[in-house]
Amino acid sequence: MNALSLADGFWEVYIKNAIAEVEGIEVVLDKASNCKDYYLIFDKEMPYKKAFQLSDNKKIKYVIYKSRREGYEIRTVIDSCKFKDEIVLSKDINDSKKITGINELTYVDNHGKLCCTETLDSAIQLVKYNENKIKV
Repeated sequence: MNALSLADGFWEVYIKNAIAEVEGIEVVLDKASNCKDYYLIFDKEMPYKKAFQLSDNKKIKYVIYKSRREGYEIRTVIDSCKFKDEIVLSKDINDSKKITGINELTYVDNHGKLCCTETLDSAIQLVKYNENKIKV
């Protein structure tokens, strides 16, 4: 009986996650189809990976969303896109802040696929920096 109860709970969670993923994909696809920029902004984490495989908008390179912890996460969505080596390979976050001029930068992943900032404005500024749209 315990095993059946455990299995039932597992399938319930699995089905809820599958439904949420499908709904999330619809939200991402809708937003991507109306996007004129190279990044999308969400108020929470979304299942964007499958959605971008289905999307016609191939110019989007980044997703920005409110982190579950604090601040904002910026993730690259295409394999060929990474954050600049000058910030990824710097010795610590303070060097990355100096290089970019973004004091709200809080994390740079060593694979160049994820960065975190304190504010949405600084997240957008980091994306623009990475795309050479602004100079510091």
